Amino acid sequence: MKKGATLFAVLWAVLGLGLLVGLPVAIHFILGQYDEAGFSGPQLVFEEQGHSYLAFTLDDYRANEVDNGVVHGSSRSYAQVVDLEDGSLRWSMRLDADNERGDDWGSGELLGQSSRYLFFLRNELYVLDRRDAAPALAFDELERRTGGLPLKSAPWGKDAYRYDEGRGGLLMLALDGRVWFLDGDSLALREAPEIDAARYFHGDPPPPANAGIDWQAPGLTRLPDGRLLILASDHEARALERGEALPAANQRARRQRLSLGTLDWRSPAENRLRPLLDAAFLQAGLLPDPAAAEEPQRLLDRPSERQRQHPSLPPEPQPPEEFDERVERFPSTRAFLAARDAYRQERRRWIAAHDAWRERVADLEAAADAEYRRRRDEQTREEALYRRYASALPGGDSRLARRPWRVDGNWLVLHRRSLAERSELLLSSVSGDGSLLWTLELPIERPERLFRLDAHNLLLSGRGEEGGRLVRVDLRRGSGIVHRLGRGGAPLQRVEWPEGQP
Repeated sequence: MKKGATLFAVLWAVLGLGLLVGLPVAIHFILGQYDEAGFSGPQLVFEEQGHSYLAFTLDDYRANEVDNGVVHGSSRSYAQVVDLEDGSLRWSMRLDADNERGDDWGSGELLGQSSRYLFFLRNELYVLDRRDAAPALAFDELERRTGGLPLKSAPWGKDAYRYDEGRGGLLMLALDGRVWFLDGDSLALREAPEIDAARYFHGDPPPPANAGIDWQAPGLTRLPDGRLLILASDHEARALERGEALPAANQRARRQRLSLGTLDWRSPAENRLRPLLDAAFLQAGLLPDPAAAEEPQRLLDRPSERQRQHPSLPPEPQPPEEFDERVERFPSTRAFLAARDAYRQERRRWIAAHDAWRERVADLEAAADAEYRRRRDEQTREEALYRRYASALPGGDSRLARRPWRVDGNWLVLHRRSLAERSELLLSSVSGDGSLLWTLELPIERPERLFRLDAHNLLLSGRGEEGGRLVRVDLRRGSGIVHRLGRGGAPLQRVEWPEGQP
């Protein structure tokens, strides 16, 4: 009995120890599934001593409990700079200022950069040296000098801060309505009464310089020779040739081909769109070029203005010089009468010529008016036809904000592998003669920003299965490197490319 009791006690001790150790581990494992490190707000690229770096704000989310399927947790914000050559973390700085309630709460955001400093927000303004993250300005002192900058004070917060690239500094709206300017390099502070606060701090702020572009890709572009390159389904291509706008479609279900050809609203019978290659793409778009000017690109030529043309008028006949009727100017009365008669005959001829001139002018003006009305009616008809064709193009107005990126004459197409909800994102290279050069699976589910590192390399930021990722792709070879954002300010982790690619 004594031996059995001992074994029973040992068994309970082992079970207790297992629960004591195993339960926290199990809880940590379960909650860890909901932990995530991702980007918060804009990112930007800058160069320092011949190296390219990416600056961003990291949001490190940690789950604390799961209640009825709802995950509760907390986030920590870090300002980080990554070396784009090898993905190493140059520095990481915790943005740990408390909010007005004394809580470590809120997301961080990168405002912009000067030649020396990076400007971040999270319950305070952070001015950090780009080289080593050394703090360069105390927010409390700045707040004291300006009479109260909003950040912890609702409803303004981050909306009262905008880095102005043109002015080279930070514009800030204080709680008393005054605007202050902080020089980006010298950090000199001055009041800026020239700024109309009500209009300047209105709407969404522009992204910082070198912040990349939104990843959404255009579906068509106009080539230098006037031809159009279009990603369209077979039905859309035929409708475009006819200048017919199709009803709204399910964008997720689009199966598109890369087609090349001409669309001329003046001569629809000559419209031709031919597939550049047989392969079809799902939910596709041409990779935009971040370096291209974001100016609207005219895809179709509008009808020219039909202005009234002024006719070429004949010279107006000039009247004869007035006759001086002083008799003493003439040697005799007969000479005077002869001169007067000659003058009167000349004036009658001038009057007749002038009447004929006026009739000619009236005829020319009437002809010009008739031609103007004809040209105006022609323009009205052409404008209606033009709008019909323009409305058939993607976007509905024949304009395209971004130009696609070509690498060594090859087009780059972003697309999905299938119509599945979380289908893989693919990048394909298509040559000018219609050959599919390579297709690369991108280890990223939700792209966020696109950067052009140089003529042949892109950087794509976004979200993968386990949080934020940075993907660098060599566009000539179709290969790349991917890094996963680290937790708690840890260095980035290089992860294996899908399908074992390097």
